[in-house]
Amino acid sequence: MSGADPTTPCGVRPDPVPGRIETGFVTDLMADMRGKVASYLARTGMPEEDFGKLALGRPDFVERLGVQRSMTLNTADRLLRFMGEAPIGPAFRREVEAFLDVTGLRPARFGIDTAGVPDFVDIIRTRGTVRLRRVDLVRAHMRRIADSSQRTVIAGMLQDGGQSSSVVAARPVPQRGSESGEASGASAADTDTGVPPRDRRREFLDTGEAAALLGISGWTLSKYRRGGAGPAYHRYGRKIVYAYTDLLSWALAKRQTTGESD
Repeated sequence: MSGADPTTPCGVRPDPVPGRIETGFVTDLMADMRGKVASYLARTGMPEEDFGKLALGRPDFVERLGVQRSMTLNTADRLLRFMGEAPIGPAFRREVEAFLDVTGLRPARFGIDTAGVPDFVDIIRTRGTVRLRRVDLVRAHMRRIADSSQRTVIAGMLQDGGQSSSVVAARPVPQRGSESGEASGASAADTDTGVPPRDRRREFLDTGEAAALLGISGWTLSKYRRGGAGPAYHRYGRKIVYAYTDLLSWALAKRQTTGESD
């Protein structure tokens, strides 16, 4: 996959060297794939040529795997399914969707930041041509950009099978391709200083707005606050506001699965 390595969005200090990523956040999916193939061959005793031919139709695949720098998600998922393991692609797509949902980052901006192309999210959603090294870098980028509260919410969504909670779904999500900026490519994404007003997610909401987001009344939210049972809030003199991420965290903590007692 061509394109620049991930960079940091506006408002966050970029790495001094383009493409440099904090190594603590970087996974190495290619090394993991080599290890899985080696373990499978050792466990089954299958000849390397047979493995390559049966899994991918390429008898020399294992021989070349040692020097291969990367592979596409499609290839990796074919190998994993052949070995009876969970594919990478669906999990990676859920991670990206959860990150976009929670952070409110526009898909075009995300694409520019992570791959240098505004339609990168559509490529992730519809194709398996993204290479494993790019997946590693995108994951590192998402981990670095999301704050601790957002990472907690994202983790909760992924444990829930990647499904948005009701509070996440309550926030209007920008319609992909509905704005001329995304349709025209990188130019609009590069010149935006932020999300357009109608798509901007406010970081702090007053009591009425927070209650509407949670699907409860303002009176109920105020009652929760007075009783110490509601989401965390901020007080500035007489004004009370709620952080968006605090509302998400509180709502996810209240989640119950079917069959639990009331």
